[in-house]
Amino acid sequence: KNATWIEFVATDGNTYWIDKSGIRVLDKLGKIVTLNKLGVMNQNSRNDGLYFNGPYNTSLTTLSRNSSGRDYNNQVVTVQKQMQINTTLWYQIVIGSKTFWIDSRGISFPNLNTVTKTTYVNYTAVMNQTSRNDGLYISAPYNTSYYARSRDDSGRKYAGTVVKVSQEKVTDSKVTWAKISLGSKSYWIDKAGLIQPKLASVVAKKSVKYTAFIDQSS
Repeated sequence: KNATWIEFVATDGNTYWIDKSGIRVLDKLGKIVTLNKLGVMNQNSRNDGLYFNGPYNTSLTTLSRNSSGRDYNNQVVTVQKQMQINTTLWYQIVIGSKTFWIDSRGISFPNLNTVTKTTYVNYTAVMNQTSRNDGLYISAPYNTSYYARSRDDSGRKYAGTVVKVSQEKVTDSKVTWAKISLGSKSYWIDKAGLIQPKLASVVAKKSVKYTAFIDQSS
């Protein structure tokens, strides 16, 4: 059969000939563009390879993945750089203390809600979660930050608990969010998941002195 042969110099210094179909050609590195923006690992229907030393197939050290994108699904990453390799756009991302290269299709940039109004308040409320299970978010109201797209805790665990409300934010989705103090932690919760009980007012008081006993027989 017809074949194309190539001459190459091996690592031992010797020159050899080989059928071209028996070699692998590495991709050339493209131009690097600096980005420095946040993104989210989107691996619900993917499992992209993560590579330490560059995009896949650009060096001998990038022929095998160093990690898998699905292990970091939905995590927020910093997209530092991009590089075009043939028809594929690659991103250099930072996850925690690690830096990887990943196919750009494995990263998403979801649209976020905008805070349209902020009000500082000071009142007491009760967690109303009997028929709800609101998400609790530490960093910000839901979907106003990439870090606030997954709940940090669930409201139903604290049904009936008294909380202090210190701030309210309204988003462009017309939802009012309340910042609550719950034990030693602060969370954001949909205000509809709280109730402000109506307390009885003291209309009169006077000093008295008499003897009585507790009667709970009936």
